[in-house]
Amino acid sequence: MFYPKTTDNSTSSDNFGCNNEKDAMWGRIMMILIALLLTVKVSAQSDEVIGSIMKLTGCASAEELDGYEVERLSSYLDRPFKVNLASAAQLKSCGLFSAYQVASIIDYRIRHGYVLSLVELSAVDGFGEDAVSILSPFISLVVDDLNLHFEERKTIRNDLSVKGGVSVSEGVLSGQYGLKYRCMAGERFSLALSASRSRSVSSMSPDSYSGHLRYEFRRLPLKLIAGDFNARFGQGLALWNGMSLSGLSKLSSFYRRSSGLSESWSFTGNSSLTGLAGELSMSRLRVSAFFAMPMLSGINVGWYGKNISMSMTHYVEFSQYHAGRSWYIPDMKTSADFASCINGVDIFAETAFDWVNASLAGLASTVFPVGEDLRMALNMRYYPSAFDPSLSASPRSGTSSSNEAGISAACTWTAGRWVEREKHDVYSPSVRRFVSDFSLDAAWFPEPKQDDAMSFQIKALADCQIMASPSLKLNLRTSGRYRTWGGNFIKTEVRADLSWKPSAWSLNARIHVAVCKGTAMLSYLEGGYKTSRTSLYLRQGFFHVDNWDDRIYAYERDAPGSFSVPVFYGRGVWTSAVASFRVSRFLKLYLRGSLTAYPFMNSEKKKPGKAELKLQCVLSI
Repeated sequence: MFYPKTTDNSTSSDNFGCNNEKDAMWGRIMMILIALLLTVKVSAQSDEVIGSIMKLTGCASAEELDGYEVERLSSYLDRPFKVNLASAAQLKSCGLFSAYQVASIIDYRIRHGYVLSLVELSAVDGFGEDAVSILSPFISLVVDDLNLHFEERKTIRNDLSVKGGVSVSEGVLSGQYGLKYRCMAGERFSLALSASRSRSVSSMSPDSYSGHLRYEFRRLPLKLIAGDFNARFGQGLALWNGMSLSGLSKLSSFYRRSSGLSESWSFTGNSSLTGLAGELSMSRLRVSAFFAMPMLSGINVGWYGKNISMSMTHYVEFSQYHAGRSWYIPDMKTSADFASCINGVDIFAETAFDWVNASLAGLASTVFPVGEDLRMALNMRYYPSAFDPSLSASPRSGTSSSNEAGISAACTWTAGRWVEREKHDVYSPSVRRFVSDFSLDAAWFPEPKQDDAMSFQIKALADCQIMASPSLKLNLRTSGRYRTWGGNFIKTEVRADLSWKPSAWSLNARIHVAVCKGTAMLSYLEGGYKTSRTSLYLRQGFFHVDNWDDRIYAYERDAPGSFSVPVFYGRGVWTSAVASFRVSRFLKLYLRGSLTAYPFMNSEKKKPGKAELKLQCVLSI
């Protein structure tokens, strides 16, 4: 309900045609807009951006990412988070740093002043070169002076993004559009509105709305939000609206970066809560309270020290009528969470009590270094079948935080570095020559999945990244799953990705084989060209997937705010092209087109082909 995978790869083919004069007018306007913009050259999602987001979230592959999370983190690329000018509350709510990193930054600024470079930030306790390398695209180290703060408060920035798309399947034209606007005055005020229409229906009126108004008082450490917002506390066992990863992810997925209450700015708003929220920060104490529609209210009280933090969360949901009763309470939970970081060892835990179902759930994890190049993590969890997971998104769970007991282990081992000198005052971190990630997860389900038999599942992941040179990278990934229900007990996947980027030109290739009910294969070859003003990527691939249980997902580049992870099933080929063009410092244009055909299908299983065209314009003033 609160964290669906918001991809732009719907397979609906409903008519784009209009049923009345108003719809006809809107249809003509959209087609004219697309035709005009096609006459202009039209930055797509780059490997570096997606790679940084994957490392922040702990995803083992881009296919595991959530569209809303990509959209949220990508918003920092055009407007980086200003580390030196941010308050402690803003550092916590941005979702980029752990509680320990926030405390370290505040302590460093008090003792030494502003952080003046990324090299200096890498020396701050809790960071390091690898962490800074991940964060560098999303942050800015601009500093204050006598006049800058006044000018910063006066600065008003407007961002407008317009996207549209059409697709053709079996001769039927369907389409979608979205509009998103944001106004920011310094770092203390923001107003955002968005509306979109999916291509699953023929009407042109928006079917999804999102927006917020945020204001932070200057003399009071108080933040107010009206509209759409995120509520993310603890480790997500009780209250966390956002993405939830499976147990087959990397080490960094063990720890959730709690952001408290933060505004939401999205094309869809499907992952956000809607209502009123306020957050008061006093030294090391933070109190957050909110009311969300239709009738959900909650409060969190947290204490944040440098090495230890803890908080308590309580929320209750009301339903006016249920089974003849008035003011029924379908969901009410109380949770307590704890986190500490001492000498590089992270220990964190959370327990939550479901008052309606009288059920207690809990999780505990630790992440610790073993030498300079090896880090390990352990996780234990127990979610009773009676525990209601509707507002949960806890890490390392194969389910939605219900009916599961499990243990996970992961490690990351690195070796060697390619050292690059800084050029033109641009931070160039050294590149790891070899990075390997291993993950093992075992889960038992108290309530059997099928036929009252014992249900358990084991997943394993091995991912190795080899840098033959700073421009040539080979990534090998194999994963396996064994479970005791569903018939297809064993599934194995092997994937190899080769990336070569000697200059502005790049070449990427993939081979992906999956074995479950049968054997499936997907491969593609992609060429690209990227400069500071223009990018162009062309991909050609084919797939051979005869069984739905063997289906393969493959991430496709798209424009900001759109996230495509189509599923490939059948026997066919596809071609996709993504281009972007920075017209000026204020205007960016994006274009994506794709064509999928099934020429190798058996006559009795013929599938219609599909063509798609997307266009997006981003205006920043």
